[in-house]
Amino acid sequence: MGHNGSTIACQSNMLFDRESKIGLVTLTNETSVNLVIEEVPEWVFGKADYEKYSDGSGETRDFSGYYLVSRSQREGLMKFTSYLQPINAKMYPDLERVNDGVYLLGGGMLLGESKRSDGTEGFMLGAMEIDKDNAYPAEISLLAAYFMIAIGALFVLLYKLKLVRAGRNKVTAVGAAQTAGQLIKLLSIAAAVVMIAYSGREETYGLPKAVGIGAGTLNMVCMAVCAAAAAASLIGIISGKSDKWTKLRCGVNIAANVLVIIAIVYFGMYQFWDC
Repeated sequence: MGHNGSTIACQSNMLFDRESKIGLVTLTNETSVNLVIEEVPEWVFGKADYEKYSDGSGETRDFSGYYLVSRSQREGLMKFTSYLQPINAKMYPDLERVNDGVYLLGGGMLLGESKRSDGTEGFMLGAMEIDKDNAYPAEISLLAAYFMIAIGALFVLLYKLKLVRAGRNKVTAVGAAQTAGQLIKLLSIAAAVVMIAYSGREETYGLPKAVGIGAGTLNMVCMAVCAAAAAASLIGIISGKSDKWTKLRCGVNIAANVLVIIAIVYFGMYQFWDC
């Protein structure tokens, strides 16, 4: 029995053997997996014998789907970063039952079943809990669309710049609103990249308040501008003055702006008060 954990520049492990009545606490100034944490328990207790505690059923359990680490940024501005490193269960073998609610994963790793009050199922692995996310394919598709739309906006802006330099750009109210939407999308994705960079920094474990307020406010402005751009495109369609290609561009613009707004709202990328 035991529990492990880590903080900035430190890692610890606590184990207790109910049979020998011996307890072991290991403290290190390493954040990554190291020999002290991994090997010392075997020196003290010997190699774990899971068969000793098995109920002998020999049952296996299908280990499939996508899982997210619960001890990560699951709310607020950086919620979307937890979707970038899912655990794909298809990469692992089926679970072998050891005893009630306890399973053995290949490589000698024990997993304990868990179920939250909201019905979310998952497993405990040491101090880490992983939750099954049945909606992950749709969620990662939405996140990918957010990034791809912003990248697409960059190419559209470069094309418009080329037209301006050639003196072929026709300025309209609808076009100006669409350009504003494309510019704000680029700023939004730049903020997202900054948040991804901060998510990998162990010395911060989150966003500095100033960065969080800036990113959250920017995404609020992004939603407002995208809504205005979508509304302008809708007006361009129903005005009856546009040709079919212009209407098609306006339709694509509406879809892109709506998807960006949905992504920002769903992933909470405006909630700077949670950073």
